[in-house]
Amino acid sequence: MILMKKNKENLEKLIKGRKKINPPGLQYFLDVIVPEYYKRMKSISTIDFADRVFSEFVRLTYVRADGMVQCCTCKKRFHRTVIQNGHYKKRSAYKYRFSMDNCHPQCETCNVFLSGNYREYYLFMVDKYGEEKERSIREDNSTKKLLDYDLIQNCVERHKKNQEKLKIIEQNTR
Repeated sequence: MILMKKNKENLEKLIKGRKKINPPGLQYFLDVIVPEYYKRMKSISTIDFADRVFSEFVRLTYVRADGMVQCCTCKKRFHRTVIQNGHYKKRSAYKYRFSMDNCHPQCETCNVFLSGNYREYYLFMVDKYGEEKERSIREDNSTKKLLDYDLIQNCVERHKKNQEKLKIIEQNTR
């Protein structure tokens, strides 16, 4: 828990020390979303924390009204709590680690046991984005900072939409 408080303090210092104006959703992100995850996790690094938050955003983005999510590679449907966040380009490529173009829901079999099931993932990417975009993601070796303030704003907007989806799901499952 001490590590988490320290990470939050460091994040707040970074934000206050920025010369640019903070995005409007940043305070909501820090006040509402981050504490929810702090309650659930004991000691975790900042990157792991960001991974978990973003993974939940990805899963909730693709969830249907019945709480089910379709695996992008094998097309089977799983409950949103069981499905994982699969990365087309590995997470070590920081530019795409938190990119919605690179992250899609995958079942544990495809993501872990088949190491991403890249043949099917490639076909999914070409169908969804086209060959040019898929090639640009696959061949891009540039780097980018992990903490992107536009990403935080997008996460805030997605979180609000996903909260509405969760309410609908809870109503439908009762």
